[in-house]
Amino acid sequence: MPTQQAVPANLQPIEPEARYTYAQVAELLDMDEEGVKRLVYSGRLGHVELNAKKWRILGRQLSEYIARQTRGAVR
Repeated sequence: MPTQQAVPANLQPIEPEARYTYAQVAELLDMDEEGVKRLVYSGRLGHVELNAKKWRILGRQLSEYIARQTRGAVR
């Protein structure tokens, strides 16, 4: 069974239409960039493709991921 990622309590406000880099998301979620990439590649965290080499995570996608994690942690 996959482990749930903890969502930090000190999470900063997320702009729904902002485009976040993996590094920015990693900082917001208090994890490393490789962890963010694993979330994206596994389909657990949505992303938008700007071009073949640049991907970004929309604020609303990040908010949705956090909401799913929070709901899963509170049972």
